[in-house]
Amino acid sequence: MSPDSLREVIVDSLLLYDQRKVDLAKQAEEIEAQKRQKLIGYKDYSNRKLIPRAFLTFLNRTWVLLKILFMRKDKISGEYVTTSLMSTAVSSLFGLIKWILWIIAAVLLLKYPLSFVIPSIPAIKMSLYLVYIGIAILAFEFAQVFRIASIEIEKTQDRNYIVDIFAAVTAIVSIIISLVIR
Repeated sequence: MSPDSLREVIVDSLLLYDQRKVDLAKQAEEIEAQKRQKLIGYKDYSNRKLIPRAFLTFLNRTWVLLKILFMRKDKISGEYVTTSLMSTAVSSLFGLIKWILWIIAAVLLLKYPLSFVIPSIPAIKMSLYLVYIGIAILAFEFAQVFRIASIEIEKTQDRNYIVDIFAAVTAIVSIIISLVIR
């Protein structure tokens, strides 16, 4: 056997070993995550329609939070709850921003037509309404970006990434609060 072919065999074997090690670690992590989810009673309703999914997710998260608050000390292990709380906080904030932007977009789009129907809404010029439409489209696009970011945060399992995002969002919120208070 030539030295090059021997080197290839060794490299391939090492790569295969590393891949198996990563696969086994992922399987162990998935099993541990399933155990934790079962322990706290977390359920995934992503296969449901929007309204039932939102309602059931809210109820499940409330139940999980109550269960976590009164969990026995011997059942607590790892940092899953801490990571989950940070993930939920960031995801909820992004969800709130999404809904605010959707409402802003809807109000901007409906202002002109509703000014003809409801006399208490002052009439605006069509040129200004075109500006409103542009702003509404931007607000809707940003709402969709925050929607996607919220979903990504919910699905992320990397603890370091979640901590980094939580720290960044907390810093931005604190900057905004300090600017508003001054």
